[in-house]
Amino acid sequence: MTSLIAIGGAMDVEEPIIFEEFVKLAGRMKANIVVLPQASSLAQTGKEYSQTFQKLDIIKKKPISLEFRTRAEADQKSNLEALRRATGIFIAGGTQMRLASLIVEDHDRLWAQWGDPTRTHCSVFLRFWIHRQYHL
Repeated sequence: MTSLIAIGGAMDVEEPIIFEEFVKLAGRMKANIVVLPQASSLAQTGKEYSQTFQKLDIIKKKPISLEFRTRAEADQKSNLEALRRATGIFIAGGTQMRLASLIVEDHDRLWAQWGDPTRTHCSVFLRFWIHRQYHL
């Protein structure tokens, strides 16, 4: 089963309902969660979301945050493998173009084909490209 939860930004980490549902859809105790914090301008975002998932105490494996900030770092084998193994990929809120610029090489062709992602829900757009780029 594949699920998409479009939740927007500014998550309240003190309100666990959405996080619990995400873990449930990602496999419950067997969930393998990867956090992509690149869209956020806050340096601790990935760590904070990873800790939030871990505090739920309903998953065995510690969530990881992939902290890459360049395309070369994004393409490192360890990052690609982490994305392939993930049962849930949590994309933090913020300026989604920060993440898009790390995965999409030809922006002009992309905009011509799919339209300007600032006019659509960027998380949906990015999830599509992550799946296509990394064959998830």
